[in-house]
Amino acid sequence: MYYVRKVLPFVPGASLAMTVHHDKKNYKMDVRVEALETVEGVWGKRQTARVVVIMPFQGIFLNEGNIRVWFTNDEHRVPVRMKAKVVVGSIVAELTEGYRPTSQP
Repeated sequence: MYYVRKVLPFVPGASLAMTVHHDKKNYKMDVRVEALETVEGVWGKRQTARVVVIMPFQGIFLNEGNIRVWFTNDEHRVPVRMKAKVVVGSIVAELTEGYRPTSQP
């Protein structure tokens, strides 16, 4: 996801294809910006890009569920939310706290 947040333009419909290695095989994984939306959490209201990662293989994540990640639509592109369906239900992860570096190295 680090690569995705650096190179994918946060414009609805923008996409990229990546090759991933899983279970001794290589797969093409597609990543697409679904929408721009405002989300709210402990971090306040933020403009975000909702990105879907289309998983071409099964494992803990189900094919039909895919993974959705919300990144702030600013220069930091912080992942603030993630949702995915898994074999036993679903996972929702939200950023609960963070900090701003005091200086750049």
